[in-house]
Amino acid sequence: MRKQLSIILTCAIITTNGAYAQQFTKNSKEVIMVNNSQQEVQRLVAQSYYEKINSGNFNDDSYYDLFTEDVKVFYPKFGFAEGKAGVKKFGEQVRKLFNNLTFELDKFNFIVTNNTVVVEGVEKGAIHKGVAFPDNEVSFGKFCTVFEFEGNRIKRMYCYVDPDHAGVDKEVVALLKTGYEHDSTSLKEKQRKNAEAYFRKVDAGEFDNGYYNLFTEDVELYFPKFGYSKGKEGIKQFGVAMSGFLQGLTHDIENFNYVASNNTVVVEGNEKGVTIDGKSWPDNVTAFGKFCNVFEFEGDLIKRVHIYVDPDVASEDMVRMARLNQDHKEKDVNLIEQTTRTIVEEFYEIQSGKKEGSLAELFADTVDFDLAGNEEKFPWVGKRHTKKEVEDYFKVLYQNIKSEKFDVEFIAINGENAVAVGQLSSVILKYDKVFNAQFVNIFKIRNGKIVKYHFMEDSYRLNEEMK
Repeated sequence: MRKQLSIILTCAIITTNGAYAQQFTKNSKEVIMVNNSQQEVQRLVAQSYYEKINSGNFNDDSYYDLFTEDVKVFYPKFGFAEGKAGVKKFGEQVRKLFNNLTFELDKFNFIVTNNTVVVEGVEKGAIHKGVAFPDNEVSFGKFCTVFEFEGNRIKRMYCYVDPDHAGVDKEVVALLKTGYEHDSTSLKEKQRKNAEAYFRKVDAGEFDNGYYNLFTEDVELYFPKFGYSKGKEGIKQFGVAMSGFLQGLTHDIENFNYVASNNTVVVEGNEKGVTIDGKSWPDNVTAFGKFCNVFEFEGDLIKRVHIYVDPDVASEDMVRMARLNQDHKEKDVNLIEQTTRTIVEEFYEIQSGKKEGSLAELFADTVDFDLAGNEEKFPWVGKRHTKKEVEDYFKVLYQNIKSEKFDVEFIAINGENAVAVGQLSSVILKYDKVFNAQFVNIFKIRNGKIVKYHFMEDSYRLNEEMK
């Protein structure tokens, strides 16, 4: 591979004479004549980067020689890094995510212009847990990388991909399952303007005829976790899915980076918004709001839009965040699970009277709280959404029941999630009867607070026995 890189860089020198270069493949019997323009050399350097990754040979001088000394790197969850030391750190962190990783080089789509090479393609492999990807149902292996060059070395490499490669973040999976005027500008300018119009319509929430008229009838859309959709009806379905995921979304349109070539417009930029549960992003610590859209046009209509972004916009996927960003020690996987266990055990200690404290104070200001049952008959059951409502729940609960036994048999922890299983025995005061049942208690702990509390018991039998 060092020899190949040497050939590539030699080709760069010959380009100043307008000559042609020979690029030898790994099979020395094949000689492929290529147009020795600087753009072609840059494309080959970008390709060489992926060849290095595929071969596992990306920790030697020939690998680092692909980059300038002040190269800038971005990857979702990992964030930004600078210099060859940053490239090394990036490689070390990302390797922790995968047992293996392979790029399908023969399926790459290269968009080349000036000193920029955009690579759109598919990757496959297995994450650290051994789960293979893609499955082409919730994980698709799609990625897009934007390379900027200084001469024939990579000066900027921004990677746009769903870092939950295997689709194991089930919450995100579940959440995700414009008028324009013709003018005298060139077709390329019309395409760029229509790409911009797409974002302006999305930001304004104007999903009207003007929005749908930006697309061809058979438009194809891709978004991580959501997957692929076809036609304008597919665009509509995607909008519905996103409305169940985000309260608001805004793109920094004025600072977009456009890369246009032939009938393709690539838009690289920043976005911000508010999730459906009210969390603002990015925080520019673990959530960065970076995205890259690849638009393909038929005339001046969008025929394909593939969106490359981390769908976990607010960085609530703590496990992958910890593996990609070891510098944030509080996000270490073991520490996350330790915090989860501490809060859950404290909850039961306070509830049992072993420790003084307020149960309500363990909850976040906004919470997903649910205890199913007959709300007309049992005033303590039902959903709650705020800390104050949770505080009222415990008051009403202990006004109506007397706990005889509440034994937690075991607690299972997975990151910020916990499940407790046990047995309870309570006197329902209104009926002066004892209710015995097994229970399952589901918690989610985030930033040291309970954000999800679901308590499950045999509510049907409770309703039948209390008469």
